[in-house]
Amino acid sequence: MTAINDITKVVNKLQRNFSRPLTLSELRKVGSTALGLLLTRTKSGFGVPNSGGNKRKLKALSGGYIKFRRRFARLSSDTSPSKSNLTLTGQMLAATKVTSVKAGTGGKAQILINPKGLKNQKKADWQRQQGRVYLNLSKTEIATITEQISDYIKSRAKSV
Repeated sequence: MTAINDITKVVNKLQRNFSRPLTLSELRKVGSTALGLLLTRTKSGFGVPNSGGNKRKLKALSGGYIKFRRRFARLSSDTSPSKSNLTLTGQMLAATKVTSVKAGTGGKAQILINPKGLKNQKKADWQRQQGRVYLNLSKTEIATITEQISDYIKSRAKSV
């Protein structure tokens, strides 16, 4: 359910570029950068069906669900009744966090991004089954994260 494969690509590339394992602080920065891109893209109504693929508009909402959303009193300010962006109340996306960062041994790092809580995990899984995948990173997002973290590491090296 997480962007673990995509994030692993970023970490491996960074470790090759800098010829060393990333520090825990750098890994946290990778996770927070990836999370920010995922949430921004999803709220804009786009998902990435395949790991490292291209972003696409999320599958449209059904007519009945749009009618329900028009009457729903607590509709998130991040959406509208007909906008497919995985946001009804905003709970699932707000609960999506970097849930684990491990440096590992031999340069094998692990960063997990998932919705916290069983209810939110079930919502994300249901959305995935409906064709609305948001926890993958696009090829462009992978490149963006790699570039931003490379710049971050270089700037920290200069300040030491």
